[in-house]
Amino acid sequence: AVGRLVEEGRLGWDEEIGKHVPAFPKKQWPVTLRQLMGHTAGVGGDGGERAMIRERCETPAEGVRGFAGSPLRFQPGSGYRFSSYGWILVSAAVEAGAGEPWFGYMRARVFEPLGMRETGLDPGPDPVEVEGEDPPPAILIRELIHDPGAVRGEAARGEQAGEAQGEGRGGVAAYDTRFGSDPRYGMHVMRLVDFSCYAGASGFVSTPSDLVRFGMGMMGGKLLKPATVEALQTAQRLASGEGTGYGLGWQVRTVTLAGKPARMVGHDGEVMGGMVASLLTFPESGLVVAVTSNIAHADTAGMGMRVAEVFAKAR
Repeated sequence: AVGRLVEEGRLGWDEEIGKHVPAFPKKQWPVTLRQLMGHTAGVGGDGGERAMIRERCETPAEGVRGFAGSPLRFQPGSGYRFSSYGWILVSAAVEAGAGEPWFGYMRARVFEPLGMRETGLDPGPDPVEVEGEDPPPAILIRELIHDPGAVRGEAARGEQAGEAQGEGRGGVAAYDTRFGSDPRYGMHVMRLVDFSCYAGASGFVSTPSDLVRFGMGMMGGKLLKPATVEALQTAQRLASGEGTGYGLGWQVRTVTLAGKPARMVGHDGEVMGGMVASLLTFPESGLVVAVTSNIAHADTAGMGMRVAEVFAKAR
């Protein structure tokens, strides 16, 4: 979306974010759209700061207010720190540049042209369910006393009922680890969270097939000019000259594929600190792989590489 708005002259890579998002006040240093997209802006994030997973936001600007008063962690361009908050700002800039709600623009200019019919906004939890949700310790005690399979069964029945009632795209129950990030001790149904304040940083639900459509659309020129794609998918460098391994919204690295070095451009996704999704594209070979999991701390990236290896060797 940013790429399209840049091509139309509505946004600029190196414009200060305050030009488009007045809800984010001036800091001790200027902050640009490029720096936010490359995670070199020094904006904070969930680590050590307030998480907004229990709040409801109707616009990205509402989410920005949740952290707008915090100082920058470092001078922009001098360091790299992954920040979901930075991409809330990017979403607000998209809304301002497009002159319409950010998700409406995403749907009309990105998802629909690529046939991504199963991609949309995370509907968030039912407020009634949230009010009655047990805290994690209570969930653990219940599962230790009762058969954990019963919890999974209840979740599955809920999914089937939702689909039967014609509530739109089907979903799956999400599970998190009982203790820390170690799945050896079993899983429990993930607690209900609301990602609406995170906008484009965490607010989408999708399917592996739609993620592949997105990757193919980026490589095939269906969305952006080749020069714009290159700008997005070129790893950034800090003021020191050190590379970050990250472009503008894309992880960029060199991997071994079918015994040869290959450029891989993609992204992993996490929920509550555990990996649940990976999109891998290999521009030189035209190969795209997407893997998603309903269990947190799954090695979706490793599985994606194994799938890519099979196709690369077959070629």
